[in-house]
Amino acid sequence: MQEKITDLVLSLKLSKEIQESYITALEFITANPDYALQKFREIVEMLVSMLEKRNHLEPDAKNLQDRIKNLSACQVISNPHQYQLHEIRKLGNKAVHYSNGNSNDSNFIKERKQILTEKAFEARKFLISAFENVYFCINGHIAAKETEAVAAGQQEYKELIYSALITDCYKTKLNAGVICESIYNEIHADSPLLVSESIALQLESIENHAIQFYDSACRLSANFDLQFELDFNLNDKEKIIQNKGDVEALFRFASLSLGRENCVDENLSVDRLKSAAERGYIPAKAFLGAYYYSICEYGLAINYLNEAGAQDEPLALRYLFYYYSEGIACDSNIDNALSFLSRGIELGNADCEAILGSEYHKGSLINKDDLKAKEYLEKSISGGSVIGKNYMTVHFNDLAKKLAIEASKLGELIQKTIEERKQKPYRAQSKIPPNSMCPCGSNLKYKKCCKNGRSEKSSDLHLLWAK
Repeated sequence: MQEKITDLVLSLKLSKEIQESYITALEFITANPDYALQKFREIVEMLVSMLEKRNHLEPDAKNLQDRIKNLSACQVISNPHQYQLHEIRKLGNKAVHYSNGNSNDSNFIKERKQILTEKAFEARKFLISAFENVYFCINGHIAAKETEAVAAGQQEYKELIYSALITDCYKTKLNAGVICESIYNEIHADSPLLVSESIALQLESIENHAIQFYDSACRLSANFDLQFELDFNLNDKEKIIQNKGDVEALFRFASLSLGRENCVDENLSVDRLKSAAERGYIPAKAFLGAYYYSICEYGLAINYLNEAGAQDEPLALRYLFYYYSEGIACDSNIDNALSFLSRGIELGNADCEAILGSEYHKGSLINKDDLKAKEYLEKSISGGSVIGKNYMTVHFNDLAKKLAIEASKLGELIQKTIEERKQKPYRAQSKIPPNSMCPCGSNLKYKKCCKNGRSEKSSDLHLLWAK
């Protein structure tokens, strides 16, 4: 038995697929913790599938939470091991695909990144313990007395992007696309509300690079050379891409390009997204359901949202709340709608907490309660929800009213300043009768003194008084 082993070596002892996902997560753990958390959650699904297969257990299309509980009920894993897997799963639910929300509050975006980075490192600790326990479950002994965590977050943006430009590895292209999205979000967060033409062009260029990297990942992962050897007709390459391409690459290409004018044909984006969804990629099902809901294709929307919601995909749960609460797609069913929101909150999703907080503040679906609204909104913000931050700033704290008051005060100050700087009107002094005593104090009549300039006598008197 080895005295010490690294977590990378241990992940490889479980499977090459697990190690590859784990390395990707570690590379992004500081650059894009959202993505790292998603990868950690995917690894939990791989571990659960591995244990189910070894013990001849059928998943029965249950969600991940129920599958973990089932492993415990069947005594495949211990209670501490079950706890570890649940914690990674819940931490993974805190991550969201970034295009679902955006904010121009650069400080909050940085705080959010720090929050999620801490969550990602927390998830990593649980995952290393999970690796050790799964290895023991499969092999009947421990891999080593101690597992050492390798340095994480070492991948530099420029190194990864350069590698992506010269490689034919689709996974490197995919990672470069994620990096470009990260750079886009950081620049966008630091930009003013009204951006200059140069910043707008810069953001557009970065987003286009991300889409191009994702497109390359879709094409390379389809492996046209292999399809040619297998006698596939290469005339319809796009069909091969959709059938054989990496589902995550298809999803990320579609979710970023969908709705962007003059960039990619919308039908291509929808077809790739639909392909990823039909091939079982749960985030694609949720995103496709949300897309169909946004274009009023409610029959298609509910099918995909139900499938993704059954797998506890937070975006799907949020849109199922909209579906049953807004009364547009069907008659509103508030209890049903709130059950989906509650499920999202139970899973640890901050955006669902933000939506519930906003509903307590609005008071239209549930009784108005500003204390509960503030509690849920603040909790969502501490979890990194952009939706919660935006609602708290704009609506709960009544930003519009505050801006109006400040604008009114500024207007009053400007008006006061203008009045003070106005040229005062000239007022002529009243005329002095010529025979009255001169106001200068010379004891002479005005006509003999200051009316026509001081007399020598009056001047001499003034000099004497001065002495």
